[in-house]
Amino acid sequence: MSCPSPCLPPEIWAEIFEHVTFVPGLMDVDFADPFHTPTSSTPLAPFSRSDLRCTLLERLTLTLVCKTWHPTALPFLYRCVHIRRDADAQNLEPVLRRSGLLLGSYVRHLIVDIDGAPKHDWTPLAQCFPNLEILTAPEAGIVYQRRWIFRSILSSTAEDSDEAPGGFLRSLAETCGQSLLRLHVNTQSVSGEDFNSILVLMPRLRTLLYEHERPSIDLFRAPHLTFLTIHGKYADTEAIEGPFPSLRHAFVHDCPYPLSRFLALQGSLLTTLHLDLRRSDKTFFDDVMRSCPNIIHLILYFRTFPLGQGIDLQSVGYVRCLGIHVAQLADATVMDYVRFLRSLGRLDCSSPRVVRILNPEVMEVANYYLNSTKAADSDLRRNMAAGVIQVEDNTGRPMGGKAADKH
Repeated sequence: MSCPSPCLPPEIWAEIFEHVTFVPGLMDVDFADPFHTPTSSTPLAPFSRSDLRCTLLERLTLTLVCKTWHPTALPFLYRCVHIRRDADAQNLEPVLRRSGLLLGSYVRHLIVDIDGAPKHDWTPLAQCFPNLEILTAPEAGIVYQRRWIFRSILSSTAEDSDEAPGGFLRSLAETCGQSLLRLHVNTQSVSGEDFNSILVLMPRLRTLLYEHERPSIDLFRAPHLTFLTIHGKYADTEAIEGPFPSLRHAFVHDCPYPLSRFLALQGSLLTTLHLDLRRSDKTFFDDVMRSCPNIIHLILYFRTFPLGQGIDLQSVGYVRCLGIHVAQLADATVMDYVRFLRSLGRLDCSSPRVVRILNPEVMEVANYYLNSTKAADSDLRRNMAAGVIQVEDNTGRPMGGKAADKH
């Protein structure tokens, strides 16, 4: 005989369900600084997709346990909705409407990851989320085919994508623009004018991640924006307006060209910068760093070893926390890792500094080197022992030496 669940008030069960179904980054409207979290999230991947699948299954299970739990667990089930097929969208809409949009009012995060071109009009579905706070629909950034797929979503259907640009996104903004706080979309198919008119409907927007090739975007009407991506070769056109009074975090992504206009307006206000250097050189890096004198947290993304084209990490002397991510490690040799770790020993350590290596693949070699006799007399080991530099793994665990006073 199964034991009955304890007779607890619904508020207590809600707190328990909150803990059980928690996924780091999933419901965050602001991007969590990687030095403030125990996970190695990035702006384009703020939460784990495997954790997302697990928590959605757990939330469904909670609603099926018993009649007592069902009404308390139901808001958790609909808090985050994940659409992976066109059929999912078509099945979801009547369910939400039959509830009088009660279930739709629970939805705070909508994720769109479809595997095929939509065959139906998604605009009515967009009208079912009156309290939506987060939209994540970055599929178009993967391959050309998925760009076409998402273009049709933005435009309502595959057939009328050229005639009705921004249909789904516009309808969503008209329904819940006042509550939208975080937006991650690919807007390749939407003109700058259309996207501007959509952004105007989101006055409380705090985080904007976008990827597109028509960037004539006027974000001057975004006084609450705290995080912005600067993407592509158009990043320094007249599209970048400002300054944005609340903007403190930026992610410069896939941008090999100068950023003088944006940096002149915003550089001195930035405190956290994610800098993609996979297509950039030393000149670009030095220009950015000179324009951002108040950066505290700097996260650099490289393609492979050696790090960048002559980029010298010694030039980041005023940065307290430095994160490093290397995209391609398949061809890296042990000596590549050793040279990289030795370069950390040449950092200016006039003040305590934290260096976080965001690749979990580097940990085994790094730990082996740091504990070897060859590293015993290195500058890096001496600085670690003195407590002026702390090397962390991708989850923030110290890899040896005394802990620096970070943040």
